[in-house]
Amino acid sequence: MAEQTDLIEHFRVVGQRLWDEHGGTMESFCAWLRSLEAQHPERIDRPRPRQPTDEELDAIVRLTGG
Repeated sequence: MAEQTDLIEHFRVVGQRLWDEHGGTMESFCAWLRSLEAQHPERIDRPRPRQPTDEELDAIVRLTGG
């Protein structure tokens, strides 16, 4: 039986490696991410914010006791 991979630890190791490879500072890491987006905008899938509908706002007000 194959040993199960600890995915959380794997993501931490990969994240640390990418951080180190791309400068080790927030500015350099963000610059690298922006360059990826500029080169491949179709691969960076960011949810776009949307405005809640009037019905959703009314439901929130009802749920919060407003």
